[in-house]
Amino acid sequence: MLFPFSLVFLEIGTYLANDMYLPGLPTIAKNLDISQDAAQYTLLVWFLGSASMQLFTGPLSDRFGRRVVLLTGAMLFFFSSLICALTANLSLMLLARFVQGGTIGAIVVPGYAAVHESYDTHAAIKIIAIMSSVTILAPAFGPLLGAIVIEISHWRFIFWSLAIWGGVASIILFKVMPETNLNPIPIKIKEVIVDYWNISIRASFLRYALTFCLLFLAFICWIVESPFIIIETRGVGRLEFGIIQMLIFGCFLIGAQFTRILIDRFRTETIIWVGLFTACIGVLALVVLVHLDLDSLYAVVVAMMCVSLGSSITFGPLNRGAIESCIEPMGRRTAISSTFMGIFGVLGVILVTIFNDKTLENISYLVVLGILAAVMVYSSLTFYVNHKNDTKKDA
Repeated sequence: MLFPFSLVFLEIGTYLANDMYLPGLPTIAKNLDISQDAAQYTLLVWFLGSASMQLFTGPLSDRFGRRVVLLTGAMLFFFSSLICALTANLSLMLLARFVQGGTIGAIVVPGYAAVHESYDTHAAIKIIAIMSSVTILAPAFGPLLGAIVIEISHWRFIFWSLAIWGGVASIILFKVMPETNLNPIPIKIKEVIVDYWNISIRASFLRYALTFCLLFLAFICWIVESPFIIIETRGVGRLEFGIIQMLIFGCFLIGAQFTRILIDRFRTETIIWVGLFTACIGVLALVVLVHLDLDSLYAVVVAMMCVSLGSSITFGPLNRGAIESCIEPMGRRTAISSTFMGIFGVLGVILVTIFNDKTLENISYLVVLGILAAVMVYSSLTFYVNHKNDTKKDA
């Protein structure tokens, strides 16, 4: 169990690269003399990096091993964080942020592949649920930590902290990470492309992966736009903003514990529906608040806490379900899953950039859109997959 938690320790650092400096986005914009959109581009390029590199790290980890690819990614995270801490040039910062995002693929793809290869289904779901709950500490506590850092120091110290974090995590993983890929697979470009295509169009994979990604998109919209809504428009202090995010994303910790309990008692599909139903209760509250024009920040926060709780319950089962629906090499499965996640992260940032009117009403609509789309995708694809399986049995 030491390796999964060491992996999570590094993964938290990579996500803090976004969440910890969210309270400083307005300050960064002023300090670098750039617009709000330009400041949000530092988030966009991070997601572009995470979406584009995954497809390469999957086959590389199948060929050269999980360990060497992950450790390389950890070191790149260290150096890109250093550049962000030192540079005053926006173009260089955007490049460093792209590399930072790209390291996600070099860390998550081989790391989670190693976890899936090391444990059976129930054990893997429990471990991933725990890992997900610990990883969510980044958006839960990251904004609060960032706010504290900015209050007592400078936003650049956030990136100095991340560089130290990445360095320490690299040393720990060097000592404890096993090599689980005992049968290296040669890289054949045509085979890789065919495998990626087959995974991407498989309905049984898409019902889990797309559902996960649409839930993720809803939270990306909140994460990217909420600092400007809460800090600038609503005039809330950075520390209070950090506490608000902690309340919302802290519910992920609770949801993950529910998953650990439920997985021994109910089928995976049942757990997913429980999570989606809970998230829909939060969405319904958001719709009522918007419809009645109740512009209450903390009422929205409570609704988002319910959405967070429900989404967290589904994350472990959805992750494992997507992986188990495929027969291709493990690195390629996790690569496609992570790529989908990165693409939807980019889509979330783009949606916020287009509709950035800095109102609670607007961000609520985006969250509702993501959650309802997730429910519709999961229900329709589940019906399709079950109908297809029944037809095969009858034949």
